[in-house]
Amino acid sequence: MLRQTEQKKQAAQKVLPLIDEILIEEQLKLSDLAGIGVVSGPGSFTGMRIGVAIAQGLGFANQLPVIPVSTLAALASTAALESGLESHLVCVKARDEELYFGAYRVLSGVGVELLAEERVLNIEEAAKALSALAGPAGWGFVGDLERKTVEEKLGSVIHIQNFRPDLAISQRAFGLLVTQELSKSGEHPPARALPNYVKEQMQYN
Repeated sequence: MLRQTEQKKQAAQKVLPLIDEILIEEQLKLSDLAGIGVVSGPGSFTGMRIGVAIAQGLGFANQLPVIPVSTLAALASTAALESGLESHLVCVKARDEELYFGAYRVLSGVGVELLAEERVLNIEEAAKALSALAGPAGWGFVGDLERKTVEEKLGSVIHIQNFRPDLAISQRAFGLLVTQELSKSGEHPPARALPNYVKEQMQYN
């Protein structure tokens, strides 16, 4: 069911037709769905705003819950499905020398929960944040840093068993996180689905 376009700066124009293609192929209507999931960031500010706005619009129009999913949590979940490791660190370049940082533990069969909150840090601050955690046997690493840098700066704090630079979010991992949130009690109104700029603590548990 994956759809994508290679045309740059065409997301706003292309995403709705691509959604229509998937629904027609699967013989579904939006009203048949249990909810709508959207990767809410961190990432490109324009991309986040477009994605969340479209998800909100479809949710409002069809009275569906909207589930925002953190980019970092989705990357951790993707890596967990591949590696089988319990704990995963995600460090994605943000601005200057800073990183989008999040540390996660796998929940059996349903996604991930936070061990250390999502925030913007430099790599020295990331090492300090990790040192405060009870150390699991081995970690998976996801991000766009060089392995040498990761091992030099973080290797004395955590033992990295699986290194995955430039990992892409899988549909299965994204679906698990959406299902995880939908299964919780409470409502998920479209108005509460907002871009994740990593300014506040995100909860996955």
